[in-house]
Amino acid sequence: MMRILCYIIAAGFALSLAACDGNMLHSATGASGTGTDEAIKSSISSAFAAKSDMFSQVAVDVNGGRVLLSGAVDEPETRIWAVEIGWKTPGVKGVIDEIEIQDMSSLKDFAKDVVIAAQVRAALFHDKDINPANYTVDAMNGTLYLMGAPASKDELERAEKIIEKVQGVNKILDRTVTKSTTKSPVS
Repeated sequence: MMRILCYIIAAGFALSLAACDGNMLHSATGASGTGTDEAIKSSISSAFAAKSDMFSQVAVDVNGGRVLLSGAVDEPETRIWAVEIGWKTPGVKGVIDEIEIQDMSSLKDFAKDVVIAAQVRAALFHDKDINPANYTVDAMNGTLYLMGAPASKDELERAEKIIEKVQGVNKILDRTVTKSTTKSPVS
């Protein structure tokens, strides 16, 4: 019942944004950024639609090339996939992950992964040579997923060295894209 209520609220929100013609989302970018933001949103939404249940579970908002993903999914893997799609979409400057996991069957493992991801974010934040806004991190069963668009190869290598030192990280999966690379979303 709660899930249905969330869908109804999300649908109402989406309709209200459509009624506003998206002007609130694009006010910071002006008329020239609106087309790019709409193209980014369309590309991500199309990738989500290809994975049928994703289209209704995750909302996509774009402002100035920054993507906000929100909603709830059943599995951590789905959340990682959604964030990866966001980062791999051409024109994206950043991804904000507000997707929640509904299945908490292994609360202990989930808690460990939350702590690992928080420690990695803090370590990246405290390094003066790394811009933490360039990255999104997520952990699952001790595997750290590093996503984003590093400023340089040196920054990425430095970030990976820092991550390797974080207790609990068993493996790093680099899902970053270089700023000069334009990849189509993966499905």
